Amino acid sequence: MKKELIFSEIQIKKINKEALGNKNGVSGAYVGQVLRGEKGKGRTARAIREDAKALLGILGDPILDIEVIDAEILTA
Repeated sequence: MKKELIFSEIQIKKINKEALGNKNGVSGAYVGQVLRGEKGKGRTARAIREDAKALLGILGDPILDIEVIDAEILTA
């Protein structure tokens, strides 16, 4: 089963995308796209999502790992 990190718009606004981009060698715009689920299947995108999850935990807004059994159910 595939595990995905799902970020809300409020959570995405709390994350400093430029700082996360600098850490991972990408632009802040790319970080935003990864967090919104628009881009990113590779190692860098996974690292960005894990870093964002850690930041939200520090900020007191933890994100849960969600097991996706059928992606169509989530979009229905």
